[in-house]
Amino acid sequence: ILIIRRPTMPKEYLDPSKTLRDGLAFLGLSLTRKSDDGHPDSITHQTAFDLNDVQDREYEYLLSCNDDGWLVGGGEPGPPHSYKLRAKDSSHVEII
Repeated sequence: ILIIRRPTMPKEYLDPSKTLRDGLAFLGLSLTRKSDDGHPDSITHQTAFDLNDVQDREYEYLLSCNDDGWLVGGGEPGPPHSYKLRAKDSSHVEII
């Protein structure tokens, strides 16, 4: 029998009066949408906006982009469909 103990959150973090963490946080709206052109593991959170309609996957108007490639419209499928790194769709809009 193999028993794996996973770390748990310290109980003092569960009491808001005993917890103070400086840093950034935001509230956002996910715009991810699965696409046949993108990463196969991307998921759909909305159907109102198809960002593939506005991005230039064929690089007709853009010369290039960074190694992440397209992180909207289904993400980046990676080799052999593209020469960019495989990445799921992570499109979002920050609200706060």
